[in-house]
Amino acid sequence: MPGSIRKGNVKSHREWMIRSFALTFAAATLRLWLGTLIATQLPFLQTRYSGDFDALFVEVYRVVMWLSWVPNLIVAEMIIQRRRKPQTISSIGQNSPQTQNV
Repeated sequence: MPGSIRKGNVKSHREWMIRSFALTFAAATLRLWLGTLIATQLPFLQTRYSGDFDALFVEVYRVVMWLSWVPNLIVAEMIIQRRRKPQTISSIGQNSPQTQNV
């Protein structure tokens, strides 16, 4: 929840900052995808787009708009979920007094 750092909730603030970074990084991701997808579609410029580069650009940009946001948010949520996971039972058992040789 935005404003959580003011309430002292550092964990929630950290999660929102991860999401914020992912969405801000979408500007860089957009440019990477745009160049890549235009390059992959250029061989089809004459056949599929009748030589109209603007038509190619519009079609590629429609896809890139989604590719610049959605994967970034999915990765951010995966990072957040991985950080939320409690310790596994095997790692907890290694530190318990019962498993140590006395």
